[in-house]
Amino acid sequence: MLLVVVLSIAANWIDDENFQWLFLIYSLILVAANSLVAAALLNDNKNKINDNKNKITNKIVYYGFPILFCLVYWVSIAFFTDDIPQKLLYPIRFIEIPKDSGWYIISNKYQRKEDFELHGIGVNGMTTEGMEYIKKNFTREVPSEGIDFDDEKNKCAQPKDKLQKNALYGYMAWNLGEVKVFCPRSVQFYGKHTEQELLLASQKCLVLKADILQSLDRQYIPY
Repeated sequence: MLLVVVLSIAANWIDDENFQWLFLIYSLILVAANSLVAAALLNDNKNKINDNKNKITNKIVYYGFPILFCLVYWVSIAFFTDDIPQKLLYPIRFIEIPKDSGWYIISNKYQRKEDFELHGIGVNGMTTEGMEYIKKNFTREVPSEGIDFDDEKNKCAQPKDKLQKNALYGYMAWNLGEVKVFCPRSVQFYGKHTEQELLLASQKCLVLKADILQSLDRQYIPY
C-alpha cells in the first residue's frame, strides 16, 4: 500500500525524472530505517519487566516513531515537490486549474435593470434571444467566442457573442466557501512564479460571492 502511494506521488507530483527515482529510493530507506528501529525497541522491551516505565516506552514506540516518520516524510515531499498546497487541494476540488475552465453565466439577481431592458435577460441569466436560438436549433454549435483577459483595458473582456452577453469563460482558482476567485483561462498559478508575476496574475481575476456565477453544463455547451 505504501509503495502505491510513493509511486503515485513520484509520478504525479515530481516532474524531474531523476528526482522521481531519488524520492523513491529515499522513501524505501526511510521506511526500512523506521521498521528496524521499531523492531529493535520492541524486542528490547520484551526482555524487560513489564512495569509502568516500560508501558510508557511502549507507547512511545507504537505512536511516537510513526508520527516522527510521517513528519520527516512530509518534509521530504516538500523538498522534492513544487506547489504542495495546490497539489493537496486540487484532488478535493478546493481549487481548479486552467484546464478545468468552463462557461459560467451571471445570476439574474446581479443583473442591472438596464441589462434586462436592453438584452431581454430571461431564465438563469440567459438572454431570451439566446434561448430561442437554442430551442430552434437544438445544437451544441452555438456561435460564441471565448472570454479572456483584455490587456488593453486591464480587465476581463465582455463576450463578443451577441446572443450571450452575460457569459464568462474561466475557472475557480479558489472554490471553497461563500467567496470564490474566478480567473480567465490564461491565468496560471501553478509552477514557479515571482511575486510580481503572481500579483499581475491575481489582478486579472474576479473575487465573487458564490451565487453570482452559475456553471453551465458541459453537455450543452461546446468547450
